[in-house]
Amino acid sequence: MINNSLRIKYDQKLRDLSEFINDDLKYDRVVNTYAIQGAGKSHFLVDLRDRLKADSVKDWQTSYIQISSADFNLQELMRKLANDFAIPLSSSQEDSTLIEEEPVGQQIAAWLDERMQQQHNPKLLLIVDDYDLIPSDERKQIEDWVLSRLIKLSIRSVAVLSSQQPLEFNNRLDVTSRLYPFELKGVNVQDIENVLGKPYEQWAPYIQKLSNGLPRLVELLVQEVHRNPNSPKSVGATIMDLPESYREDYRVKLRQVSFSKSPDIDERVVEALDTLSLLRRFDVSILRNLLPIIDPVHYENKTQGDILNLIRDLGSRIQWRTDGGGYTLDPMLKVMLSSYIRAFQPNYFNTVQVNMMNVCEHLLAHRYNINHLVELGYHTWEHNSKKTRSDRQRAIKVNEVFNRYLDGPTETRVPPYTWDIDMLDLLERALTNDEVLSKVVGETIAKIRKMKETSEADIPAIVAL
Repeated sequence: MINNSLRIKYDQKLRDLSEFINDDLKYDRVVNTYAIQGAGKSHFLVDLRDRLKADSVKDWQTSYIQISSADFNLQELMRKLANDFAIPLSSSQEDSTLIEEEPVGQQIAAWLDERMQQQHNPKLLLIVDDYDLIPSDERKQIEDWVLSRLIKLSIRSVAVLSSQQPLEFNNRLDVTSRLYPFELKGVNVQDIENVLGKPYEQWAPYIQKLSNGLPRLVELLVQEVHRNPNSPKSVGATIMDLPESYREDYRVKLRQVSFSKSPDIDERVVEALDTLSLLRRFDVSILRNLLPIIDPVHYENKTQGDILNLIRDLGSRIQWRTDGGGYTLDPMLKVMLSSYIRAFQPNYFNTVQVNMMNVCEHLLAHRYNINHLVELGYHTWEHNSKKTRSDRQRAIKVNEVFNRYLDGPTETRVPPYTWDIDMLDLLERALTNDEVLSKVVGETIAKIRKMKETSEADIPAIVAL
């Protein structure tokens, strides 16, 4: 089995954030370190704490707090903070039966108020891991009692808060104005080279690409390089040629991570995740048509109610897209599972792409849906991979798809609807903002704009069928 002792560090990120925190001239005081689950936020914060402690032993008085949503207790958090910062509490706080009478948070707030203008106190560094797991009401109290005062101290003091998504401090302009977003996007090639060591540095770019820089996956791949080094040749080919036993070991590890909190999950949910990892956007109609093709054993003849039950059982593993119009898989799971499939199961990858294209065309033949049309373009791009076609050839294929839906008289268009100005506006906006398609559909966007110029004179505003 794979050894899990290795831990990748964000070396450059640690240097950057340490320098920012230690810079007394910086205005921002609330650092939001955010990244998807599995990106190594907790390890990063521990490394940051240790680095600051080693670099400036006398400067920072630190409180490190790990949040657990299962048993969160605001009073316990405040008592730990008070202990770490050596804040004296009233005697009533020593008796746990009296904590309701005199909340610790109010005493911390009063202590911070007293030090507002004092210049000779130690710098305070508050690190809260998984801050977004704190219930909203308790977060408001922390912001009132601690954050809003910490940022106003004369001597530089900083709060570092981690989360999966960027934090928002509604109705707290004082905190928002001092907010410093700090995203962890994955370890870079240099970080991986540092761990690989000589003579394996040439593997780093390929490992970074396959893992998308997620530390958990980087660790697995680096360990395999050290355990089973080959003579110098194409690293990409070597990764593809890893022994079957390792592939299965890697696969088991991915499943363990995917279902670490649900060991008894239904097999139909497990199998669906592979398909979902290759989709950017899906809804009930897509799943009801696609899953029976990909996995007839578990999904043949399933009703809409069955698909809704699947979505329920997937729980937090899927998210409603922020731009609306469908679900997407949890980013960490998506990267982990799709990276494995792209590398080791190319036939399965192509099967999902082709059938997703067919499903989108089937749904569009019955009813126009902008999301289905955009995803048809995306999966056309994915299906025509770089292994068989250049980017220019792939772009031609994508534009041909959109032309089928934009060109021709109404009665021969598939499906037979008429474009109106609002529909064209929405499609142009969707394509222009699409992180993948915007780079390859210039021809289509030009056509849309030309249609818009003549739409008021030539195209009646008829709602799509």
